[in-house]
Amino acid sequence: MGEKSVPLILERVVSKQGEQYWQFSTDTLSSIPEVIENTEPTLVSRYTFDSLEGKKLFGYQVADLAAALMMTVGSFVFTYIMVWLLYHLLRIVYPRVRGVPLPLPDKVVLPLAVVIMALILSEVMVYAGVSVTLREPINRFTEIASWLALTWLLLRVIDAIFTRAVNLSYKKNYTERVSILGLLRKVVKALLLIFAVIVIFGNLGFDLTTGIAALGVGGLALALGAQKTIENLVGSVVVVADSPVRIGDYCKFGTYEGTVIDIGIRSSRVRTLTRTVVTVPNGDFSSMQIENFTSRDMFRFFHQLYIKRTADIDVVFKMVKDLDEFIDEHYLTNQEWNQVNILELRQDCYIIQLQAYVNANGVTEFYDKQNVLFVDLLNQVAKYDVEHALPTQQLIVNQTELEHHIENEIEDKNKEDNVAETTKDMSNDDHTDDDASDNKDNSNDDKHAVDLSKDNVKTNEKGSQQTTKSVESKKDNALKALRNKSRMIKKIKFKYAKRKSGFSIWNQP
Repeated sequence: MGEKSVPLILERVVSKQGEQYWQFSTDTLSSIPEVIENTEPTLVSRYTFDSLEGKKLFGYQVADLAAALMMTVGSFVFTYIMVWLLYHLLRIVYPRVRGVPLPLPDKVVLPLAVVIMALILSEVMVYAGVSVTLREPINRFTEIASWLALTWLLLRVIDAIFTRAVNLSYKKNYTERVSILGLLRKVVKALLLIFAVIVIFGNLGFDLTTGIAALGVGGLALALGAQKTIENLVGSVVVVADSPVRIGDYCKFGTYEGTVIDIGIRSSRVRTLTRTVVTVPNGDFSSMQIENFTSRDMFRFFHQLYIKRTADIDVVFKMVKDLDEFIDEHYLTNQEWNQVNILELRQDCYIIQLQAYVNANGVTEFYDKQNVLFVDLLNQVAKYDVEHALPTQQLIVNQTELEHHIENEIEDKNKEDNVAETTKDMSNDDHTDDDASDNKDNSNDDKHAVDLSKDNVKTNEKGSQQTTKSVESKKDNALKALRNKSRMIKKIKFKYAKRKSGFSIWNQP
């Protein structure tokens, strides 16, 4: 009390009924009057209105309640102003010292002010002389408020950190990290909120042992049930952290190859050369053997020349030596591995191997440089008395089978001519019969000189029409038979030629 401390000593006393209880000792009680006489009035009692003396609200002195409220509001306003001034001072000083803007947003000012206010409020109330009975619930409230404000502040800091990380990912073209950073942000926030809830409920007096045990069992069951999903999540983190490929890289994995267009939380997507999209779970993708073509620092120029064996061997060796020097000194190649050598001696040609490495930023640039290198090399080869060995064909014909095949064709042609002549004779005979019948009818008419009635005329007309139809049907049947026979002859001829022809064809390089 004041500057003097009084030890509080308790004694256990047994009552007449045999009950035990604690009471203050005689030494403690004897020192209280002396302390009270030398004690100065507190700030609350000194500046309290007389009208508020002795009045209570909810079991607490009204003067203490008013003083606690004023000190809470005053502490908050004071700390907020101080934190606001400090923040804006840092915004001015930090860029001048580090050369970059302050990474913290202004949203941290309010939660930071609440945290500082909760820390100093209990000390302020002790100094002002607020009663102990009122300080106890206020301290519990300020402790909960401080945890809430601290959680709020940490959430703002987490947002600032991950926002900065996302901006750096976009700046450095690490776009595949954005989705993983978003997932990590949510996970960290969820863990922070769970921890804050446990602490706050613990301060309120709740027993959280059973809840924490149940939470652990539930988390284990969830992990076992979503094992594949968790595997893909871990795989996505591994793919992003290890970075075997990035978005836009051309790679080969398994039986597929293509350009990576997205690395998500659960799976990655690759667009193949046929413009289809292959979706691969990150759990499998992280365990595959991946070949990244975009990571090449240079491209390999590897081709072969075929020179005819008719060329002089000395000329060939001189050409190989000159080409080796030419490709080594060419402005498009580097000094990694440049070589020209005779790879193989065939019965019809020399195989000359050309190998070099070309610096290029991409496959399109490499193809352009390769075209230039092709033209320069061919111009060099043209200076020597050599010829390129082009692919050739050899046709070997069996003379006996060829003559037999020609005889068969002549016989088939003669058969076709005989069939055509037979058909022509048949048509001529039909015309002769028609003429003879007409002449006979005319002679009979002249001989008898009988006037026929209309019925006889009609009968004769019908008979002539039937005769004409029968002749035409015979012609049609003969022509159809001729066509069918001609088709059969051609089919037999084709099958025979396909089966009996003695042609042997092969390619020689």
